Amino acid sequence: MDVEALYTNIQHDIGTAEAFEEFVNELNTNQCNIRLTSNYSRSSVDFLDLKITAKDNRINTTLFRKKTATNSVLHYSSFHPNHLRNSIPKGQFLRVRRNCSTTTDFQDESRQLTNRFLERGYPRRAISRAFENARQKPREEVLKVQPRANKDQLSLVTRYNNQWDDVRRLMNDNWGILLSDSRLRTLVPNGPKMVARRARNLKDHLSRSHFRRCTSRTHSGLTGGNY
Repeated sequence: MDVEALYTNIQHDIGTAEAFEEFVNELNTNQCNIRLTSNYSRSSVDFLDLKITAKDNRINTTLFRKKTATNSVLHYSSFHPNHLRNSIPKGQFLRVRRNCSTTTDFQDESRQLTNRFLERGYPRRAISRAFENARQKPREEVLKVQPRANKDQLSLVTRYNNQWDDVRRLMNDNWGILLSDSRLRTLVPNGPKMVARRARNLKDHLSRSHFRRCTSRTHSGLTGGNY
């Protein structure tokens, strides 16, 4: 199949639905067992996680999800830090607020998102709090590029475990001891950022790889082991 020749032959019909269908059909006539699916519309286009439509001389956007998409939200009972699990609804509702240009679309997508979080065991109170936080923010604000976090902040990176929250609480409660020293006060910040690294799971113990991935440390701070 000569794709370039096919493209040349249909150039005079480019932009028509018939030419598009012919092009896709020719691409699917191959010996590689490759099958392409396609869809088209004269009034809307799906791009990444956006559905862009033109109506009344205006461009509207809303959230786009593939028909094959599943509810892959992290389950609330998963072994992850509490602040990470609770931040997921906040980030997802802000994403809906950013992608939906109309209040009606925002409310519709928020109801669907609420059901997905409920299916994954999230408390209704945490979901409502995240929704209200997104609803009260002007859309112009959430469309702005947010400044990056301070790269110079000291970080403590350690594997997540049952005592992770206790370690963070002890560190925050006693960090003032370092700040009370006149010499250390100039060397340490007001407080470090504690980062949870993925702990070894059952799969890591049972199927060990012969290859080791090289990692580069781009953060600045302390690296903790098991606590």
